[in-house]
Amino acid sequence: SSSTTVVTRPSSSTTQTTSQSSTTATIPSAANDLAAYFAAATDLDQRLKAAATAANGAIGTNEITISQSIIDAINAADPSVAAREIPAGLPPGVLLPVLTVQSDLTSRFYAFRGFVNADPGVIPRVNPTPGSMSAADYLLTCLGNGNQAARLFPADMATARTAASKAPALVPIDPSSQ
Repeated sequence: SSSTTVVTRPSSSTTQTTSQSSTTATIPSAANDLAAYFAAATDLDQRLKAAATAANGAIGTNEITISQSIIDAINAADPSVAAREIPAGLPPGVLLPVLTVQSDLTSRFYAFRGFVNADPGVIPRVNPTPGSMSAADYLLTCLGNGNQAARLFPADMATARTAASKAPALVPIDPSSQ
């Protein structure tokens, strides 16, 4: 007797579905150790943008109106919150980009000093003492000091994230270590 093997091929009307399970293992990196910092820095970036919108809205053609709500919005963007999330032991290739991000946040925050140091109220935009800097001029000059840091922040944050993703996970450091 002869044996016959029948092989059938799926026709064009037959659908085959295959599923393949793949597991991707993530390699721990310094990015995991900096997750809390990156979240805090991103939150502060949004708070600083909100404070800038509020401050810019207070600037009129003839006067600047400072309200307590503007001062509160600025104070809510204190960069020391993020600084506390920077872990010890970062390698130099990660530390510099992270500190650059922190510097951007700090520069932007302190650009609002004129608003925070002023009392709520209306500041005229005319200079009562020609040849000297008026209070309004001081406020506007301070605000301008945060411009470059605000523009650089997205790229600096991306650089810090990339550096952290390429660096190995941090080795825990004894808090009493010098």
